[in-house]
Amino acid sequence: MKIKISKKIRITLLILFITAIVLIFASGVLSDDTETIITTEHRPQVQLLNLDDIRNIKETIEVTGEVESLEQVDIKSEVMGRITAVNVKLGDDVYPDQVIARLDNSSLLAQRGQMSADYMNTLAGKDQLKAQLEAQKANHKKVLVTAQNMISSAESNVKNAENNLRLNKSTSESQVVQDAYENALSVLINAQNTLNSVLIASDNILGIDNEKINDDFEILLSPLDRRYKKTANYSYKIARDKNEILKNQVAGLNINFAQSEVDTTISSMIETLDLFNKHLLDMTVMLDETLAIGSITQTRLDGFINTIQNSRSSVSSVYNSVLGAKQSIENAKSSLESYKIAYEKALRDLETAKLQAKTDIAASEAQIKQLEAGLQSQDAQILRAGSGISSVNASIAKTILTSPIYGKVAVLNAKKGELVSVGQLLASIVNLDGLQVKTYVDSYDLDTIRLGSKAILNKEHDGIVTHIAPSIDPSTKKVEVIIALSEKELPFVVGQFVDIEIEKNGTEGTEKPILLPLEAVSINSDNKTVYIVNRDGLIEEIEIEVNKIIGNKIEVTSGLQEIDYIVDSTRNTKPGDQVEILVN
Repeated sequence: MKIKISKKIRITLLILFITAIVLIFASGVLSDDTETIITTEHRPQVQLLNLDDIRNIKETIEVTGEVESLEQVDIKSEVMGRITAVNVKLGDDVYPDQVIARLDNSSLLAQRGQMSADYMNTLAGKDQLKAQLEAQKANHKKVLVTAQNMISSAESNVKNAENNLRLNKSTSESQVVQDAYENALSVLINAQNTLNSVLIASDNILGIDNEKINDDFEILLSPLDRRYKKTANYSYKIARDKNEILKNQVAGLNINFAQSEVDTTISSMIETLDLFNKHLLDMTVMLDETLAIGSITQTRLDGFINTIQNSRSSVSSVYNSVLGAKQSIENAKSSLESYKIAYEKALRDLETAKLQAKTDIAASEAQIKQLEAGLQSQDAQILRAGSGISSVNASIAKTILTSPIYGKVAVLNAKKGELVSVGQLLASIVNLDGLQVKTYVDSYDLDTIRLGSKAILNKEHDGIVTHIAPSIDPSTKKVEVIIALSEKELPFVVGQFVDIEIEKNGTEGTEKPILLPLEAVSINSDNKTVYIVNRDGLIEEIEIEVNKIIGNKIEVTSGLQEIDYIVDSTRNTKPGDQVEILVN
């Protein structure tokens, strides 16, 4: 029941009450000649709580954070040396590649000069070896021509035998070939049956052709990323459609058996198996992204995974069988011995001729290899010399310290003439165009903030939560939170600690909980209630739902949607009591 008691009504009630007292008193005064005593009934006095005021109270999380730059670079020395120049001052604005400081590199420059001279000498030695190698290669060509004449007739015999084998390789009358094709037909039929079973197993999970079979769990398949289920659905349809075409091809072989048709069907089967492998891989990825929640228990999920694994094993086995049948046909075709014997003899004769030629050119090849080995050794020396120069150049580059970003010199520890060590901090460059604040929030407050939550820094500067770490620090039980600063010009410096108030957020789509004083709620084993004053001035009981007690307050989650005022304490009153409202 919605009771709204405005300030005007409260004043009116007070005036009526005072008027009644005055009338009673006057009546007593006017009856001086009687001894009648007039009394009024005692009514408990109550005060009301304005729930709108309570609802409008903003709850916050109070933490401390450190101001950071969105872009900050520490410039440290990578080599030991003495500073010869410092080109910036503290607070200077710098740009990318601007030189901050230089270290003494005179010894490195001298070392690079000596290494460059050694490098040039090594290059000259390589040129000499190359000239010797070219001369030997020219002589080797003559040796090769002579050797080629020794094997030319053998090569001609091989070509003739190969042509004869190709022209007479007719397999239509071969029983061995015919047996291989018949065996292939049996393999294709078994493979077709296996693919049908695999499709049924996948459809029992996806529910594409049998739409109602997975109604109780379809929405739980890869719930965090629906793309995996869509991919599995798509590859299922592709595999299914291709399987229908293949089914007709296999059925046609039983009616009109022909070797060429078997070859075509084998190729089609291999393509189909590739599609099934792709589909089963998509199913595996989808199930990996599926959680054991709701109607998909862990046992049920494990059953789905085992089914797909078995399907993959079946497809793999069929794949090997089909490839084996194809290879058997090819072997049968190549087993025709009548022309193969002549071809193999020609090959043996060619190998004999090559072996003889190899003996004649062995000495020439040995000399070439020796020169090539010397050239490779020289290349290795050149590479080492070049690497040494590159290493020195890298060291020289490390003596010139530059800024990688636009920014301002926030720290400058470099002094001319000072000896610095490796890793020593010489300067820090900070980009002040973008600042943020890093803080840490207790894990039990995590569900009350979200990305976009408002924050107030030092009671006056606005910020927005832009990052909430995905994990809780196991030692501190806190979560890292980053707050972006909305204002452009701020009185903060990098490293400064600031006080932060992060506004808590309610849950969308639900009534925001209200914190009431414990004395305003009546709690018993059956229900929890609050008191209101109805239009007749009587105490009325309203049932509510509560969540938890926080200090001396209790969190009310529902029941007060249409209520604006409640009695501030349920003590000393009960439902049905006639009460007097105290006006603040």
